[in-house]
Amino acid sequence: MKTITDHLADYAAYHRDRRNIATHLIGIPMIVIALQILLSRPHWAFDGWFLSPALIVAVVASFFYLRLDRPLGLLMAVLLALTVILGVQVAALSTTLWLSWGIGLFVVGWIFQFIGHFFEGRKPAFVDDIMGLAIGPLFVVAEVVFMLGLKKICTKPSKNVFRKLLKYFRPFMRSYKFLYSALAASLALAPLVCSATTDTHVKANVPYQAVTELSFQAPAQRLSYGDDPLQFIELWPGPTNSAPLILFIHGGCWLNAYDIKHTYAATSALQQVGYAVASLEYRRTGDNGGGWPGTWHDVQTAVQILAATPELQLEQRKVIAMGHSAGGHLALLAGNAFPDTIDHVVGLAAITDLASYTAADGGCQQAGVQFMAHATPADWQTANPSQQPVQLSVTLLQGKADSIVPIAQAENYAQHDLVQVVFDDNAGHFDWVHPGTTAWQQLLTTLEAIND
Repeated sequence: MKTITDHLADYAAYHRDRRNIATHLIGIPMIVIALQILLSRPHWAFDGWFLSPALIVAVVASFFYLRLDRPLGLLMAVLLALTVILGVQVAALSTTLWLSWGIGLFVVGWIFQFIGHFFEGRKPAFVDDIMGLAIGPLFVVAEVVFMLGLKKICTKPSKNVFRKLLKYFRPFMRSYKFLYSALAASLALAPLVCSATTDTHVKANVPYQAVTELSFQAPAQRLSYGDDPLQFIELWPGPTNSAPLILFIHGGCWLNAYDIKHTYAATSALQQVGYAVASLEYRRTGDNGGGWPGTWHDVQTAVQILAATPELQLEQRKVIAMGHSAGGHLALLAGNAFPDTIDHVVGLAAITDLASYTAADGGCQQAGVQFMAHATPADWQTANPSQQPVQLSVTLLQGKADSIVPIAQAENYAQHDLVQVVFDDNAGHFDWVHPGTTAWQQLLTTLEAIND
C-alpha cells in the first residue's frame, strides 16, 4: 500500500506551476462540495438515524484518509462532515436549486482545474492514476495546512514535498487579488451554470406516483388523539419555538386507500424551509368510523389536542391550516370551526363546494358521495364550506390543468371577501404537494406573504 508521501509526491509531480496550484485551491473544494450536494438526494431517516449516498462516500473517504495519516485524516473527516451538513441543507431546497448549485459548482470547479493544467502544460493526475481523484482534496488540505504554518499536523515526509512546492507558490500568494476575484466569480456563476446544461424543472401536472416516489425526512414525533390506530398527528418541528406551524391535512378523496405517507415529501420539505408541521391522519371512507361525520370529528379532536399541547406553544405562533384536495375541504371546515386557534387557511386544489362537486361525474366526485353516505340534509350543509360564512383569511391555490378538482371550486369560493385565489396555468392536481414543481415554489412564495 502506498504511503501518504507516495501519494502526495505522485500528485505533486502534476502540480508544480503555482498558478495551477492556485486554481486547484478553488476548483477542488468546489467539486467536493458539488458532489456532496448531488449525492445528498435521495436520503433516508430511520428512527433518528440519517443515511444518504453523500454520507456513505464521506465515511469511506474518511477511513481512507485516516489510514494514510491520522492528523490529516481527522481534519479531512471534519471537513467532509461539514460538506455532508451543507449538502443536506441544499438538498432541502427545490429540485431546481439543488441541481443548479450541485451541477453549477461541479462544472465551474472543473473549469478551474483545466485552466490550471493549461498553465501546467500537463494533463490532470487522475488521467494516469484514478486515485488522483481521491488524493486531490487531501493535497489541497495539506497544502493549506502547511501554508498556514501548522507544520505539526503534517508528517515529516509530506513536509518535504510541500516545502518544495511552497517555494513556487509563495511569490504568487503575495497577491490575493486573483484568488479573491476567481472565488467571487465562481460563486456568482455556480447557480447559473445549470441553466446552460440542463432543464431542472419538474414538468407540470405530475402524476400521483411521482409524489409517492420522492425522498422525505421522517417525522420526529407522533401524537395520538384517540384510541384508533389511525387517530394520530405526526410532527416535524421548526427551527424555533415561534416558527409558524402548518397544520397539514392530506387528501385522497376521503378514501382509506390514500394515507398520510403520500404527503411526507411535502411536509418534510416545509420543515426544511423553516416551518413547524403537524400533519393529521384520520379515519376515512372504508375505515371503521370513517366517512361523515367520523372523519370531521377526528379533525376537530386533533386540532383541540394540538391546541392543548403545551410544548407546541400555539399561542406564540402563527398557525396555518393547509389541506390538499379533500384535505383542503377539511382544512376550510377547521378554519371556520377554530378561528381562535387557526390564523389562516391555505387550500391546495381544495374542494370548497361539496354539493356541486359530488353532483359531477368522476372517481373522486363519487368518492365524495360515499363519504356522505350516511349524512342527513343538515349534515350536507354543515359539511359544505361554501354554505358557511368564512371566519378568517383563506388563500386558495388552484392549477388550471387540474383534472380532479375543477377551477370553478376556487372561483366560486372566491366570492367571499376574505378569500384570495392564486391560479397556476400549468399546474395539475398533485403539483402542489411535489417540492420539485413551479407550483410548489408558488406555494412557498404565498406562505412568505402570509407570514410577513
